[in-house]
Amino acid sequence: MLIIIYLVTYTAFLLMYQSNEIIFSIGANLFATLTPAISTIWLYKGFKHANQKDKMFWFYLLLSMFSYLVAMLWWNYYEVIVGIEAPFPSVADFFWVVMILFLLLSFLSILYKNRKNVSFVQVTYDALIILIVVTAISWEFILQPIIEYSLSYNILFLIVGISYPIGDLVLFFLLLCVFNTINFKMSSNVMRLLLIGVFAFLAADTLYLYLQSREIYYTGHLIDILWALGLLLIGFTSFYSQDLVIVANSGDHSTHTRSFLSFRLWLPNLGVILLFAFIIKSGNSFNTITVGCMISTLLIIIRQVHTLMQNHTLMTELENKVYQRTKQLNEKNQKLEESLEQIEYLANHDHLTGLPNRRFFEEQLSKAIEEENKNQKLALLFLDLDRFKSVNDTLGHKIGDMLLVQATKRIKLCVGDEGLICRQGGDEFLIFLKNTSSQEIAALSERLLISLRSVFQIENHELFISTSVGASLFPDHGKQLEVLTSKADVAMYAAKKNSGDHFMMYQPNMDKEAYSNLQLENDLRYAVERKEFSMVYQPLIDISDGKMVGVEALIRWNHPIRGPVSPQEFIQLSEENGLIIPLGQWILETACLQWKQWVENGYSPFTLAINISIIQFTHPNFLRDLKEIIRKTGMEPRYLELEITENIPFANNFASIILNDLKHLGVKISLDDFGTGYSSLQYLNTLSIDTLKIDRSFIKDLPFNRNNIAIVQTIMSMAQFLDLKVVAEGVETKEQLLFLEKNGCQIAQGYYFSRPLPKEEFERTFLMDSKWTGTYYIND
Repeated sequence: MLIIIYLVTYTAFLLMYQSNEIIFSIGANLFATLTPAISTIWLYKGFKHANQKDKMFWFYLLLSMFSYLVAMLWWNYYEVIVGIEAPFPSVADFFWVVMILFLLLSFLSILYKNRKNVSFVQVTYDALIILIVVTAISWEFILQPIIEYSLSYNILFLIVGISYPIGDLVLFFLLLCVFNTINFKMSSNVMRLLLIGVFAFLAADTLYLYLQSREIYYTGHLIDILWALGLLLIGFTSFYSQDLVIVANSGDHSTHTRSFLSFRLWLPNLGVILLFAFIIKSGNSFNTITVGCMISTLLIIIRQVHTLMQNHTLMTELENKVYQRTKQLNEKNQKLEESLEQIEYLANHDHLTGLPNRRFFEEQLSKAIEEENKNQKLALLFLDLDRFKSVNDTLGHKIGDMLLVQATKRIKLCVGDEGLICRQGGDEFLIFLKNTSSQEIAALSERLLISLRSVFQIENHELFISTSVGASLFPDHGKQLEVLTSKADVAMYAAKKNSGDHFMMYQPNMDKEAYSNLQLENDLRYAVERKEFSMVYQPLIDISDGKMVGVEALIRWNHPIRGPVSPQEFIQLSEENGLIIPLGQWILETACLQWKQWVENGYSPFTLAINISIIQFTHPNFLRDLKEIIRKTGMEPRYLELEITENIPFANNFASIILNDLKHLGVKISLDDFGTGYSSLQYLNTLSIDTLKIDRSFIKDLPFNRNNIAIVQTIMSMAQFLDLKVVAEGVETKEQLLFLEKNGCQIAQGYYFSRPLPKEEFERTFLMDSKWTGTYYIND
C-alpha cells in the first residue's frame, strides 16, 4: 500500500508540473534519488535481521541499491547543482553498471544455493531460447542503433553504451534461470517481490535504451515510474528477510512445470512465435525459405506440445500408480513401526503386569543416577509379597498370576506419578523415586502396606497377603545401581524377618545381619548331618481332670558357635531356601520314632502333635513321604495330629485332597494359631479339621482384656457348634486356666504346666512319675 501511494504521488507530480521546467527538474531528480534511498534503508535493516546463511544474498542486494543511490547523487550534481545536462558517459553511469553487477551476484548466490537440486542443463536450455529471442529483438531495436550512434564518438562512449543492454541481457538470462529454478507456489514473498521488481527494472532499462537511442529521453519521463516500481519492490523484500524460503524444483521438473497449461512450457515457444512476428513485420529477406523455416519450426513446436501432452497423460497414470504403491508402502511401514514399537514394548516390559522389566528399570535408574544433583535424593524401594508362594503353590499359577495383576494395580494407585515401578521377578517389585525424602518414602510405604493388606477377591477365593518393604537412598547408601538394589534388598529381608507386613529403611548394621543370615543359611544345610538339631516336648493337659492327653514335638537348634537359635528364625530361613522339606521329614521321623519307643517301653499311647510348614504340606510328595515315615517308624496314625496354619488356602483342590487322604489314613488335623490368619471360616464346616488351637496372643491378657475375652468366647462357641476340640496355647497363669475351664476349653498347653522339655526330662516328669495327676497345677 505504501508503494502504491508513493508511486501515485510520483506520477501525479510528473503530470502536474511538466510545464514548469525548474520545479519539474528539481522534483523529478528528488523523487529519482529518494526512491533508491528508501530502498537502501529498507535493505540495510533486512540485512541486519537476516539469517546468517542468507547474509550474502542481502548484502549484494544492499550494495546494488546503494550503487544506484550513488549514481543518482552524481546525476543530481550535474543537473541540479551544476545545472547542466549530465554527460555520457559519467561517474553516474559507472555506478549504474556496478548496480547491475551486484544484482547479478545476488541471483548467482540463489543459483549456487540450489546447485545440488537443479538440472541446470534444462534450465539453461529454456532460458537461452528466450534470451536469443530477446537478444535478437534487442539487437534490432537497441544494440545496433547504439553501436551505429556510438561510432561517431569515442571508444569509451561505445563501451559504456553497450554495457547497459549487455548487462541487462545477462541479468535477464539469470532472472529466467531463477524463474525456472524456484517453485513459485512454494517460494517466499521475498522471491516474488524480487522477480517482479527486477523485471520492472529491466523493462525500464530497455525502454530507456530505446528512447536514448532516438534521443527522446529526459529526466522525469514516465518510464522513471517503472524504475521506481522496480527499486521499491526490491527494497520492500527486506520486510520478509527472516522467512526467506527458496524451494528449488527437482531436476526432472515436476508436473507443474511441464503440464500442458504450464506457463514455463509456453514461454520459450511464445518467444519463438514473437520472433516470427518481428520477421514478418520487418519484411527483410522474407522469402520461401524463410516461410519454410517458420512452418517447420512451428510443426516442431506442435510436435513437442503433442509429445508433452502424451507424457503428461503417462505421468498422470504413473503418479497414480506411484501414489497407490506409496500408500501401500506407508501402510506397511505403519504396521512395521507398530510391530517394532510392540517389540520394543515387550523387550522393556513384563508381559503379565505390563510394568517395566528389570532391564528398562535399570536403564532409567542409571540415567537418573548420572544426572542427579547430589543435594537431591533418589530412593529405591524393594517389595516382596508375603505368603504369595503358598497361594501360588496351592491354588495354582493361574490364581497366582491374577493375584499379581491385582497387586500391581494397587501398587500403581499408591505410587501414582511419583515414581517408576518395575517387576523384579516372581512376587518382587522395585520402585524408583526422584527428589524425595525419608518422610515421603515412609508415607508411601505405609500406603502400600495398607493397600496390600486388604482382602483380594479372585474368582471364588478370598485371599489375604501382605508385603515387606525395604528402601535405600542415593547417595547416602550407595552411588551405583547394584549397591542401591542390594541395600534395599537387605532392608526388605529385615522387614520380612520382623514378621512381614512391615517397612524398613536400610541401616548399616543390616549388612552384618544379612551376612550373619547368609552364614546361618550355610550352617543350616549341614545342621542335620552334624546332628545339631534336637527335639523337645511340651505336654497337652486335659483341663477337666488335669491329666496329660498328648504332647507337642518341637525342634531346637543348638548352634556350635551361636548357641541356641530361635525356631522362628531358622524355620523361616529354611522355608525361604527350600530346606524345610528335608528338615520337616527329619522332625516327623524323629518324633514318630520317639513316640514308638515310649509305647514300646510300656507307656500308654497319647496324641503326638507336630507342626507342618505350609510349603511342606503343599509339596507334591508330602502324602507319600508321610505314609513312608508312618510305615518305617511304626507310628499309629490315629495318635498322630498334624498342626497346620489357617493361612493354607483350603479351597484349593490339592489341599482338600490331602486333607481327605489324611482323614482316611486316620491322621488328625489341628488348625494352629487360629484367629491370626486370613482363611475364610466357611471352610471349617466343609474340611476335615479336628482341633482348633487358640493362639497365645489371645490368651496372655485373660481374663482382663475385654477384646481377648470376646474373641476366645467366640472361638469356643463356634468350636462347640462345629463339634471341634479346642486347645489353648501359652497358658501361664492360674487365672487364665480358670477362665478357660469356665468357658468350656478342653485342653491347655503352656508354661503354667511345663516348658518344652528334652525327652529324658519329659520322661522323668510326665511318664515315670506315677504320682502325676495334674490336679496339683489346677488347685495350687
